[in-house]
Parts: sequence; structure tokens; C-alpha cells
Amino acid sequence: MPQSPTSLAHWGAFTADVADGDIASVRPLMGDADPSPLLGNLASSIRTARAVAGPVVRRGWLRDGPGPSTERGADEYVSVSWDELTALLADELRRVVDTHGNEAIYGAPTAGPAPDAFTMPRAKCIVS
Repeated sequence: MPQSPTSLAHWGAFTADVADGDIASVRPLMGDADPSPLLGNLASSIRTARAVAGPVVRRGWLRDGPGPSTERGADEYVSVSWDELTALLADELRRVVDTHGNEAIYGAPTAGPAPDAFTMPRAKCIVS
């Protein structure tokens, strides 16, 4: 059954036309006086060969933990569950705060009114 949920992206509010679990098209939210033309790219960008289908972590980071690695950039990625990713992120945030203090965590949005706000890491990871 087709659905038309309303959502919000970096480029503005929109209504997605969803059929069989896939976004068929995206329309700017009714009443948006100046919608971004980039919203038109959203539907086609979700299901591509380059889209990440779920959370992934570098194999070396899972094996060795944080820190420098000569494998960075060449290491493969391993799929993990959302629960595992959430635990990994929470542990890493705790480690950074314990080692460097709260000031070491800066959830820097690329736009918006709250440059000092911590952005939910899970929301940043969702791509599909």
C-alpha cells in the first residue's frame, strides 16, 4: 500500500511517496516557499550501489580499537547491528570524555542554529 510520510532532511521538509518499502519520489512540503532543488535527488540517492545499507565499522577498529592504523583507507568494513553500533559509539564517547573531557566532543552540524548541540549519532548513521 502506498504511503506518503513527511520527513525532514538537511535540505528541507518533504513528503516521500513510498511504495513497497522504497521511496519512489520526494516532494517539498506543501507551503515551502523556497524548496531546495536538492530534494529531487533524495529518492535516487538511496538505492544505489554506493549506498550503505546499514551500520558498518572498520574491521581494524573492531579488532584493535581506536587509534592510528596503517590500514586506514584500505581496511574493509564489517556490518554490525544497530544495537552493537550504539554500544560501540557509547563506549567511544565515554573513552573520549574520560581521556580528554567533555570539550573534546563537538557535535558540529553543517548548518543550523545550534553549533554546540550534540547530534544523535544513530541518526547521523542512518542512510537507508
